[in-house]
Amino acid sequence: MASTGTEAARGLGFFGDAAVAEAIGAYEAARHPYAVVTVVRVVRPSSARAGMKAVVGSDGRLTGWIGGQCTRTLVADVAREAIRTGEAVLVRITPDPSGPAEPGVVIRPMTCHSGGTVDLFVEPRNPAPRLVVVGDTPVARRVADLGRWMGYDVRVVAPDADLGGTALEGQLAETAQDDAWVVVASQGAYDEETLLALAPCPVRYVGLVASRRRAEQLAAYLRERGAEGILDRLAAPAGLDLGARTAEEIAVSILADVTRRWRGRPEAQPPPAAPEGSVDPVCGMVVDAATALYRAEWDGYVYAFCCRDCWEHFQADPTAYVGR
Repeated sequence: MASTGTEAARGLGFFGDAAVAEAIGAYEAARHPYAVVTVVRVVRPSSARAGMKAVVGSDGRLTGWIGGQCTRTLVADVAREAIRTGEAVLVRITPDPSGPAEPGVVIRPMTCHSGGTVDLFVEPRNPAPRLVVVGDTPVARRVADLGRWMGYDVRVVAPDADLGGTALEGQLAETAQDDAWVVVASQGAYDEETLLALAPCPVRYVGLVASRRRAEQLAAYLRERGAEGILDRLAAPAGLDLGARTAEEIAVSILADVTRRWRGRPEAQPPPAAPEGSVDPVCGMVVDAATALYRAEWDGYVYAFCCRDCWEHFQADPTAYVGR
């Protein structure tokens, strides 16, 4: 469940003033990313005190007090980068940035004449990805359950079939925002209506739980109605090919694919198989790649071997044989 502004503002302590709490509440309500900055160490002279906090939006706007203008400008830049990467960082602003580097510490020069050193912890808080699940089927329920467990902001759209397309469009317009990942698991109840309603929505992904034949029929249906723009974001059938059969397994395959896409990982491709009549790279013997007992993958290719001895030599030092 996504945190509320009040919950997110808790723990600000004595130095967390109302403006900081209000800013956090506004960012949370609008699902905008931000970073909380906490002063953890000060070497005077400095106007900052340990425990002071501020909040920085993705636009660099800083609310709160963590020191003078020099500190504020530097921290805003570091915070924006932390929001972009999603990684927390400890930043040290010091008049002597030439000291030895420390793992996990970003050092920036203090440019104010007053000098002083300030250590600050910058913690990005990006909104949980929104997962919109359309349908009231076993697969839809399992996808929603797993999504909540994984920390997604889950919204379920399951209108009564008697309400018609207008109610469905209204619910999707409210939930399918531009950062949403949508899983359509109505399994025939209102697939066409859902996909047409989603076509103008700037969602990131639409996964359709359907057979390949059904997916092809729906794609043709969308093209006929001028809604082919959604096909670039449509994954049909939804999920990674894990051989899933049960509702739980299908949900795992779908969330695995969504996670892969969200984290920016390319789809895994199987390494190319060794061609028929491959040459054993160790001894030079021609072997039948399809039936070879000993095989090894190296640098994206699969090599076949005539016996275990050749295989062991290759495993010990592949670079000695690759290219022979």
